Amino acid sequence: MSALGNKLKALRKSKKLTQKEVGLKMGITQVNYGRWETGRNEPNIAKIILLANFYNVSTDYLLGHLTTEEDNNFFSQKDILLIQLEDIEKLSNEIEERQQVLKREIIHFKKMF
Repeated sequence: MSALGNKLKALRKSKKLTQKEVGLKMGITQVNYGRWETGRNEPNIAKIILLANFYNVSTDYLLGHLTTEEDNNFFSQKDILLIQLEDIEKLSNEIEERQQVLKREIIHFKKMF
């Protein structure tokens, strides 16, 4: 994931929005917005300006040109924590899904005997 992608993802998460919702605001599809977050594609300058206005941040922030190293460290740590939180939520959902599958398999197994 690119630095810009990390920032876009963290900003979107902080506003509790989906990629689809942000994509609609930007006039693009969820798939294209997702590619920005993963670093697979990058927005053009017009879209970067729209994103900065939408998220109420500077284009410098989005592009990683903050004024101090302390600012960069703070936002990098925040971005990392938000991404880690999302990963934990995904794992929690996977565990719940696996528990449901196991419950069904146990019920099925008990019916066999």
